[in-house]
Order: sequence, then C-alpha cells, then structure tokens
Amino acid sequence: MSKSQYQCPQCLSSGTLEVIVKVSAKVNQDDIDNIETDIDEAKDSSHEWDQNSAMSCTNCGCFNVSSYFENDRTPIESFRTALTYYGIAAPQSNEELMSLEYSYLKKLSRAVERNK
Repeated sequence: MSKSQYQCPQCLSSGTLEVIVKVSAKVNQDDIDNIETDIDEAKDSSHEWDQNSAMSCTNCGCFNVSSYFENDRTPIESFRTALTYYGIAAPQSNEELMSLEYSYLKKLSRAVERNK
C-alpha cells in the first residue's frame, strides 16, 4: 500500500478529506433578485488550492489548513497516533510500540482468515 500525500492526523483517514478551493464561475443574472454562478460555463474552469487552504476530515471532523494534513509521519508514528485516537495508551519506546503493532497485525490477520 502506498503512502498518501495527505492524511488526517487524528484518525489517519486519507479517503475522507475535503478542501476548500478557489474556482472561476460565470455569473448569470436574470434580474436583480436572481443571480447564480455556473462553474461549467466559465472560460477558466480550473480550481486552485495550496498549503494554506482549509481542509477537513469528514470521518472525524478534524479541521485545519491543508499543510496540517501532509503525511510526513513514519509508519510507527502513524500507529502511535491511531492508538491515541482510539483511546489506547501507546508505549513510549519504539521497540515496545513495534512489538505491539506486530501483535495487532497478527490478530488482524487471524480475524481476516476466519472471515474468509
């Protein structure tokens, strides 16, 4: 599994992120009370966002600028974050944490095999 460039730092989800983007839109005015925008009719239909754009996770509600969601964590740091998110006390040493991760992966593997 490849590492996602953006990932929620709280729940570690990468498929539930949303970002606020800047887009161009054509303004349609029928009269003073009926003004609408249409992005499909705009000359430039591109959209832009950067590291300061607002981003949120629809899974857990985490909200911050997109740079906060950049996935620069190591796998062991991600595992520590996931344990903390689910209220499980994570060991302080990386060796203990790696042992715990291995134990969880073995249990998960056995559970998957039983459900086949």
